[in-house]
Amino acid sequence: MSLLSLGANDGLYYELNEPTRDDGKTFVFVNAITGDASMWETTIAPMLRASGHGTLAYNFRGQANSPFSPGLDLTEAVIVDDLVRLLDELKPRNVVLVGLSIGSLYAVKALFKGVKADGLVMLNMLRRIGTRIQWMNDIVPQLMAAGGPTLMRDAYTHLITGPAFAEKMRDAVFGAAPAYAPMDPDSGPMNLVTHMGKADWDVAYEDIQVPCLVISGLHDRVFYDAAVFNELYARIPNPTRLDMDHVGHMIPVEDPDGLAKAILDFV
Repeated sequence: MSLLSLGANDGLYYELNEPTRDDGKTFVFVNAITGDASMWETTIAPMLRASGHGTLAYNFRGQANSPFSPGLDLTEAVIVDDLVRLLDELKPRNVVLVGLSIGSLYAVKALFKGVKADGLVMLNMLRRIGTRIQWMNDIVPQLMAAGGPTLMRDAYTHLITGPAFAEKMRDAVFGAAPAYAPMDPDSGPMNLVTHMGKADWDVAYEDIQVPCLVISGLHDRVFYDAAVFNELYARIPNPTRLDMDHVGHMIPVEDPDGLAKAILDFV
């Protein structure tokens, strides 16, 4: 375990593996609010490393093994500044940012703050915050407060994943008495979900100056809106589009092999 210290009580857990070939990229994975580095390290990162590339997976303050000071609000500004500092300290070479959901937003904001990258992979990012998505943002802290992440999983799995993955999850959701427990209000996950709804999604897509791979899971019934996606996608200067019609929002866990192949094809 490696930890980048951000002060007496704060730090970022990370796992860095350098490229093993001269032209190798370093894929920097930027989590969703409820994810962690293990999501990338299970399958995707090893597949990329097997092709000679490097990887950097890390956790936001408040996620697993990344401590934060009591009373610190884990806002968009904090998370973006932490990503900028992590890359400045570690100096991975030939960076390609890979963000899931709001993680892509943080990656874009880091680019706008001067992070140098060869490319950007945006997974289920493009959205406009209307009534449906704001409802999701507002209800998640209430679900976590009532029953923790297990209740949130059980309430939304069928809406944000493809049919095959949802079927696999049925036994875990319905096969035993649910182990719901309120989330500690002072915990990192609660802090993160409380502030995620305040993120600024008014992005200057026209100013993204790196090649982008834009991937959508078409079974995402919460965040994906075809009309909004097409409008925002058209504003990106140098995009490549990939629609995955068998998965939903959680592409890295629904089809990690397919995602790794798509990333390798992109670079």
